[in-house]
Amino acid sequence: MSAIKVIGTDLGKSTFHLVGHDYSGREQYRYKLSRSKLLQFISVHEPTLIAM
Repeated sequence: MSAIKVIGTDLGKSTFHLVGHDYSGREQYRYKLSRSKLLQFISVHEPTLIAM
């Protein structure tokens, strides 16, 4: 995951959609996470820009 420049997130009431893009703008991953899984994911991810 060290090549991720931006994480885009779509905020929802109980689920959140994340899309990670690398430095060349290519999509690296797409996740659908619950609130608790989102907090867990962000807490272990290296610092990066998060766009909402």
